[in-house]
Amino acid sequence: MPRLDCKPLSRELKSIFGDGWIRRHAEETGAWRRQRKVDIVAFFWSVVLGFAVGRVRTLAELRRAYERDAAMCIEESSFYTRFNAGFAAL
Repeated sequence: MPRLDCKPLSRELKSIFGDGWIRRHAEETGAWRRQRKVDIVAFFWSVVLGFAVGRVRTLAELRRAYERDAAMCIEESSFYTRFNAGFAAL
């Protein structure tokens, strides 16, 4: 099976959902109250693109992908608590 090249897809999605849009709607939906160690933009794209391209199969793998993309290590609980009703609404 050929590999899916996600670069064109990610560029297109990022042109539709800019950083400002993500931050504004995250605050409106209650997905994010304030910026701390976990960046909402990086978190959003890790979830959207991580699951979309089929490379990530578990939440633990998704957290590791976020850590690679954001170039930071975070506690598991800091990552997992971000999956809330507000984030689902976003």
